Amino acid sequence: MNNAVSEQRFVERRHMIAVKNAMAAGVEAGRSVEASAFLLACIDYLDFIIGRFQAQGRANLTRLGPKVEASNDDEGRAVVADIGQTLDKTGEALQKLLAEAVPFRGNSPSRQTQDLVVAARRFVSFYDSVLASRKNPAQQIIDRYFTPEEYWKLTDDVTPASVATEHELYQRVVDLAPPGVAVPDQTSV
Repeated sequence: MNNAVSEQRFVERRHMIAVKNAMAAGVEAGRSVEASAFLLACIDYLDFIIGRFQAQGRANLTRLGPKVEASNDDEGRAVVADIGQTLDKTGEALQKLLAEAVPFRGNSPSRQTQDLVVAARRFVSFYDSVLASRKNPAQQIIDRYFTPEEYWKLTDDVTPASVATEHELYQRVVDLAPPGVAVPDQTSV
């Protein structure tokens, strides 16, 4: 297993959860322009990191699907189908959040901050009800068809650019957190 890739993915997952939790706290913190800037920073982070996880999930399905079919593995088919549906739902929920955030980009939001709060709250609810309940459902199926070394070689998508972007977006969330909204710094998560 590639320790650097594994560690970076672990950091990304911890940061994603921290940002989701901070966004949840942020929707309760207020409806000011500062709250809008913070929520937009959270949305930007989630867009990047969920996009990475979506790409990883789709790549897993592309690699697993043919192996599951060739083995006539009904359990594997069910897991692959479930992952595909979750990826689709997540993509839809994220795209809706991104679309609802568009009017708040730039210097003067064209809608009330309350609208952004409602959109963020809806995404947090989706995350908590759909994504938080999932604990790497593909791993048992992946382990049937790939050795750990093969899997990590196939899924090594960590680059200096991806690490730098993740760090920058997470730090922006930390920097814009309003009073009363705790976001762990880079080193404590």
